[in-house]
Amino acid sequence: MPCDVTESATAWPVAPGMPLYVTINEAAEITGVSRAKLREWAYDKGRPIPQMRPGNKVLLRTAALPAYLEGRECL
Repeated sequence: MPCDVTESATAWPVAPGMPLYVTINEAAEITGVSRAKLREWAYDKGRPIPQMRPGNKVLLRTAALPAYLEGRECL
């Protein structure tokens, strides 16, 4: 069954000019977090970074990065 495309698919909060998904390397540049740490979090079984995996590539959802990193902060 194909995905249902609704208005929420176009309402993702991504800054103009930013792609909806980025590679781990691109996410490292955007966030300032190391590629190794982002890769670790992407493969975390308990709480992975929201992502999609077309083929062998891991693409992280750009809009999810700020909230995910905020959840990883130590207070």
